[in-house]
Amino acid sequence: MSNRQAQLRTMMAEQGGRCFFCRAAFRATGGQRPTIDHLEPLWLFGRYGRKAAVCHDCNRKKGPLDAETFARVRFSPEALQKAKRRAMVAAHLYSGHFTLRRLPEMVAIVMEDE
Repeated sequence: MSNRQAQLRTMMAEQGGRCFFCRAAFRATGGQRPTIDHLEPLWLFGRYGRKAAVCHDCNRKKGPLDAETFARVRFSPEALQKAKRRAMVAAHLYSGHFTLRRLPEMVAIVMEDE
C-alpha cells in the first residue's frame, strides 16, 4: 500500500467513511469514490496544507477554491462559477507569471463579478 493510499484510508476512517463536504458515503466507483483534497489551495499553501477525504464529485466541483469558500457557495452554480473565476485570477497573480498583457482580462473578471 502506498503512502497516499494509507493517508486516504486514515482520513476516511477519521471522517466515518463520508465525504468532508457533502457527507455522502464513499463508494468504490463513480462520483462517490474517495479522493484526497487540499482544503487550502495548492497555489497558496503548497502540498503541505490541510487535507481531507472528499468524494470525486465534490473535489471536481471545488476546483481551485479553498474549503470555506466552496462550502459557502457549493449550492449556487452561479456563485460557484464566480468564486472559481476569482480564484483563477488570484492564482495567476500569486504565481508570479502575471503579465501586463493579461491585466485587462483579469480586471474584467473581477469587475463583472461585482
